[in-house]
Amino acid sequence: MNFYEALGNAAINEENKEDFKKLILKSESFIDDVLHEQLKERQKKRDEILQDIFDMQILVENLKLFINMKDQKQIETLTMLGCDSYVYADILDKNKIFIQIGYEFYLEMSLEDAIVFLKKKINLYEDKVAYWNKQISRVKAHIQIVITLRISFLTERFYEWYTCSLTSRVYNDDMILFLFSLLLQLMRAISNLT
Repeated sequence: MNFYEALGNAAINEENKEDFKKLILKSESFIDDVLHEQLKERQKKRDEILQDIFDMQILVENLKLFINMKDQKQIETLTMLGCDSYVYADILDKNKIFIQIGYEFYLEMSLEDAIVFLKKKINLYEDKVAYWNKQISRVKAHIQIVITLRISFLTERFYEWYTCSLTSRVYNDDMILFLFSLLLQLMRAISNLT
């Protein structure tokens, strides 16, 4: 039985207030421990892919600049050695470049071929971004479902208490305490929803 079925069964077959409180706490921990962690993980993967796309777009623009610099025979540049250490380098043949094609494999290409390759690779990465955006939307929908279920259950419980108190006109401490706990949980659920 998954969490959603347990939530529905507890709402239908609830015996006492303690079961309901346990259910609310379980839903809060499910949202915080499971769904929000899944959301962070998927957003991190999407952001990494977006950074790769940005880097490839900058490389395409730089390659276009190299193509426009046809009259220069030699180009001086800074090359990163690692750990923020740079060294001057001279580019003797600016008509060819090594492009990473995947898993630390590089291929020598002409500048025009490299631009075409990078544009195709950007399109593939944009498809990956679309996939991760769908995954993020799915997790956000699950969060909304759990929060909406909590709000509807809390509203039902409040309505039951309110109709009971109207008919009996007796306000004991347990009823008032229960009302405040329901209102507090409802406010917490609404704040999570926004």
